[in-house]
Amino acid sequence: MSIKIAVGSSNGIVINQHFGSGTKFYIFELLEDGNSKFIEAREVETEVVGLTPTTCNDNGNKGCNSGGDLGCGSGCHSGGHDEAGLIEKIKLISDCQAVLVNQIGKGAEKLLLKNGISAFEAKGSIEKAFSKLYIYYKRTKQMV
Repeated sequence: MSIKIAVGSSNGIVINQHFGSGTKFYIFELLEDGNSKFIEAREVETEVVGLTPTTCNDNGNKGCNSGGDLGCGSGCHSGGHDEAGLIEKIKLISDCQAVLVNQIGKGAEKLLLKNGISAFEAKGSIEKAFSKLYIYYKRTKQMV
């Protein structure tokens, strides 16, 4: 049994997007043998992101909606995401069993779980995170 995972990444190599402000998900399939297979990239519509630079409390960083290489890593998460925007993102990845992002808020995590999607936080390369996820899924017998 394989697991479909949405990864918040700007380039498909590193996990560098927060769930609430991220603009792109790379969809992978984690296979039974521990390997992974890239399926596709999905763009989030800008209205769905839920933050505008004027609502971002990050001392002038205008990168929150840009989907730049750093995502939104300097203080944007002050609860400024609207639930409707989060729900639209969840619909975008509703065929996935898990999401892997740099950071996720408690509200977004609860909404994901309600929709049957597990949330994981990680930094660094997607490949390294997948090897850890593979071990987790094997130990919890979710991947047989």
